[in-house]
Amino acid sequence: LVAETIQFLKHPSLQREYELTNQLKRPAMSIPANISEGYLRTKKVFYNHLSIAIGSTNEVITLLEITDGITSLSTKDLIERYMSVSYTHLDVYKRQGIVGMSFFNSIF
Repeated sequence: LVAETIQFLKHPSLQREYELTNQLKRPAMSIPANISEGYLRTKKVFYNHLSIAIGSTNEVITLLEITDGITSLSTKDLIERYMSVSYTHLDVYKRQGIVGMSFFNSIF
């Protein structure tokens, strides 16, 4: 997904949007980095890294929505894929009892 995002950001329509593309690359790359960094640590540390990854995922979604609004490019497919990633992370929280059902159900 990171590779697809970076490839998308190479589109000629985005060449003049350096700040936006740079801002999008950072959280996109930090999602898998945070997950892998916390993976072999304690559950508490892993869930903290997972929480950071969820935040980065939401940042990417927001920036893709901004990109969609200021360019003629469609970001719908990427947004849907990132939303799927976010839901997967939250599902891990739900299964571990970290996120209560009321919170989990409120975002779906």
